[in-house]
Parts: sequence; structure tokens; C-alpha cells
Amino acid sequence: MIIRAGGARFDVDAVIFDKDGTLIDLLASWSPAGQAWIEVASGGDTKLAEELGNVIGVHNGEVVANGLLAAGTMGQLQSETRAVLEHHGIVNVAGRITRARELAARITNEHLTPIGTVAGTLQRLATAGAKIGVVTSDDRGATLDALDQLGISELVDVIVAGDDAVAPKPSPEPLRLGAAGLGVSIERTLYVGDSNVDREAALSAPAAGFVLVASEPPKKWLPGVDAIVKSIDELMIEADSE
Repeated sequence: MIIRAGGARFDVDAVIFDKDGTLIDLLASWSPAGQAWIEVASGGDTKLAEELGNVIGVHNGEVVANGLLAAGTMGQLQSETRAVLEHHGIVNVAGRITRARELAARITNEHLTPIGTVAGTLQRLATAGAKIGVVTSDDRGATLDALDQLGISELVDVIVAGDDAVAPKPSPEPLRLGAAGLGVSIERTLYVGDSNVDREAALSAPAAGFVLVASEPPKKWLPGVDAIVKSIDELMIEADSE
């Protein structure tokens, strides 16, 4: 089928999506969760909180684009948090991280906000015959919860998550694994994401193309970005390919 986005055309059999920042509003869902993570992990120490914010990518209460919280795995987030806390001689680091993770997960679910009409767009693609996957840096459990809240669990054929036994993005392996799970070649798969790690993964996979989801276009065009959209609603199927 032919999918159009931002003036580009892609002849593909499948579409794989990132989750946070692509299907879900990153700032709305992860900014309050990230702030909660920092407050719990720092134990109220303002200097430690500031350092943690710099490390995990939260500034003035908002997630930093392409930072660790925005684009890294939960394992990476926990590892970097642990390193900072241990450096400061914090006792019971594991307990703090567990509490931070549990609170952040609850807040993320409470603030989950789709970007556009996610369910409608995925239904349109599936009806046209596209196979659909999600490749995310978030853990599988959190991803399943999010897809259920979005009402798209039945539309997603394959999930590759950050806690699966595969090298995380920007490695191309998660995308290749996703395409294989869909039964299509990566060269016939379009990837849609919002971060540099998504772009790099698509470029090295190599996917049929990469569509960047961004509320505002980047200041300069980046290699490997074939189209830019504000939401996945802008993915259009050519009439003669339906």
C-alpha cells in the first residue's frame, strides 16, 4: 500500500510506531511523572534533585526532548538514578527507586493523553491492510496498559519493549525484531517516532522510511527524516491502494 505523510510517499506493508511522544503526549504524561520520580529519589534534597533532573532529562518540571526520560529505557533510567544516589552515599537506594518507579507509573497512567485520534488512525491503517507494531523504550507492562487505555490493543500485532532481551534503540535490532514479528521485511516497514534514537534506528535498520512526529519542525532538517507530521492523523492512504 502507499502511505503519504508530509508530501512523502511510502510503499510499505507495515507501520511500526514508537509510543511516548508519538502516540502519547510526552509532556502531558511524563513531565509530572518525571518530576515525581525526582522528588521521591532525591528524598527532598534540592541539590540532589537538580542533579537528577540534569541526568535524566527533566528541566523546570518538563521532560527534555531526546533526554534519558524521553528516549531511554526504564532500565537505563534506573541505572543512572542509582549511580547518582550511590555517589551521594544514599542509603536504601533500591527502595527509593522502587517507590519512584511505582509513583511515576501511576502518574503517567493518570495523565495519559493521546496525540490526535490514535485509535481512529490505527483502525484506518488496519482496515486498509497494514500490519501494525509498536517499538518502544518503555517496559512491556506499561506499554500494554497504555495501549489498553488508548483502545488500540486489538489493532497492534507486535510489541517490542525496552525490557525485552534486545539492544535498545538507537540499535536497529528492536525495529528488525518488530518487522520480523509482523512477517514483513524491514525494507517494507515504515517507522514513526519522535526522537533522535528513533530516527537513528530507522536509518540503520534500514526501514522503508522514517516519519517524525513533532509539534514544531526542527530548526534544521535531519538525515533520515523523510517527513514531519504533528500527529499520526496525517498518515494518509492513497485511495487506489486501499
